[in-house]
Amino acid sequence: YGGPQDAYNLGAEKYLAGFDIPQSLVMAYTYALPWGPGQRWMNHGFASNILGGWATSGILTYDAGVPVVISAPNNLPLGNSRQSAEYFGGPITLAHSGKIEIGGTTGATSVTHVLNPAAFGSPASFTFGNAYILPTTRQAAFKSENVSFFKRETFKERYIFELRFDMINAFNRKDPTGLNGNITSPVTATGGFGSYTGSAIGPRSCQFDAKVTF
Repeated sequence: YGGPQDAYNLGAEKYLAGFDIPQSLVMAYTYALPWGPGQRWMNHGFASNILGGWATSGILTYDAGVPVVISAPNNLPLGNSRQSAEYFGGPITLAHSGKIEIGGTTGATSVTHVLNPAAFGSPASFTFGNAYILPTTRQAAFKSENVSFFKRETFKERYIFELRFDMINAFNRKDPTGLNGNITSPVTATGGFGSYTGSAIGPRSCQFDAKVTF
């Protein structure tokens, strides 16, 4: 994940991959709702024809977050590929969510800062940094639920009518992504080092559609 900081000490270049996802759960299902013709409940009459034949399906995705990558300007006159930041010690993440110290005051922000800017900085002159891909800190997990409800009816044995309702990102999750690990990015109330820069998923969207197959 990027070139070596020190080509003569490749043993120090052992990191997790920046795209490492240790746990990933993906589930797909289809379930016929238990009422209507041939089902357990409401299996006859007008209501059976109207309410019967419905089913639901979906794809549920839950991924652990990828590692946090810290970047620093490369000021070494060595022709090396990159320069790591320096970890000074102390907590890596902030104890408070959505707030950060700016100019001696604590105020609510429009973004969530999760990294402690006091814990990182540029290494001393003519030295290598010790923080690149953090082994114990990860970005936010990814969660997504896509759900559908649909009804199929067959007419004269050759016509199939399908009514469908789909929800993409059914629970309208935000799933923040793109954690800013650039130590030169100024920390502000609306972004900068330690804040997320976007969302890994779009807002909830819904659609209705009807289809006739013959």
